[in-house]
Amino acid sequence: MRAKASLVMLISVVLLGGCATTPSRISSSEESQVRAAALEFTQALKAGDASRVREMTFAGNDAESQRLAAAVVGDTLTGRGIQMKLAGFADAQQKAAVVGSDLWIGEMEAAAETGPILKAGDRVRVGEEWRDGSMFLRQVGTGWKVEVISTLVAESGGAPTVADPAVEYRFNVTRAINAWMLERLNAGEFATFKDYQRSRNAFWMEYLSRVARGDDPKDLLATLPAMPKEEGIAVER
Repeated sequence: MRAKASLVMLISVVLLGGCATTPSRISSSEESQVRAAALEFTQALKAGDASRVREMTFAGNDAESQRLAAAVVGDTLTGRGIQMKLAGFADAQQKAAVVGSDLWIGEMEAAAETGPILKAGDRVRVGEEWRDGSMFLRQVGTGWKVEVISTLVAESGGAPTVADPAVEYRFNVTRAINAWMLERLNAGEFATFKDYQRSRNAFWMEYLSRVARGDDPKDLLATLPAMPKEEGIAVER
């Protein structure tokens, strides 16, 4: 019995965001607050409300995490903007894997509304481990904010930060191309969804070809509009 009890205690020490810590029971009032915050973030993202999304977003207190969080938020918001514009095309394909799509947002909504909640210290995971739509939140003051890196960056493995400059670079590239494509969509440059796809694919084919040859693709990125400065993301106190 002792061995079994010890095993149960060992199993109860879980890995939440890359840090071994003992989970604690979440109160009903905390659960309501967490679900409300997760839904507020999700609804703001669904509406493409950039200011509300940034208000509900948490980043670490180091410069690297703040830069990555800004890139991720910018990329996610432009991705949502693109999905909202593509909805106007009769031949548009909506997939759950596409960031910003209605199905992708729906998975986050489902997790926020009914997903299990695991609390460890001032952090919680809402939703099943490794399932699409799961979210990580952190208590900031008396409220809760969504940890955008652990929630939206696959390489994080649920950790609040990623110490890999290649990840930040990738998000900056996709943020730039998304901002460029959204600008063109808003200008009415594409008559059909296929026109949009061909243009986007042509950019990526050229970009990846240069990378494969060992060429520097920065001059290609320089043809894109300047990436806007991201502000308003909560930092750790």
